[in-house]
Amino acid sequence: MSMRIHPADGTTIAFADIIAMLQRIARAAEDVGGIVGHIKGFAKQGDAFAHASVTAADLAPTTEGDPALAFDATADIQLAAIVLLVSQADLLALCKEALATR
Repeated sequence: MSMRIHPADGTTIAFADIIAMLQRIARAAEDVGGIVGHIKGFAKQGDAFAHASVTAADLAPTTEGDPALAFDATADIQLAAIVLLVSQADLLALCKEALATR
């Protein structure tokens, strides 16, 4: 599954919050019997970028760039989740729930 995040005009999203979302997706997927292959997030705005990767709910994410950055509506923010043993519909629901929680 892949998705894009679009902060509302005038707002920002901290990359630390995106990392937390990735971890919530991993935890939720594993809690329903899924196997996390790879869940990643990438944000770029101008020269600023950050990347994070989660391969299991209990493992610390790996990061590149500056996870302390915040990105606004002009940023390119992408997430991708490769999760086995969870249907696409269920994974979509898990992602929506994780993205709604901040």
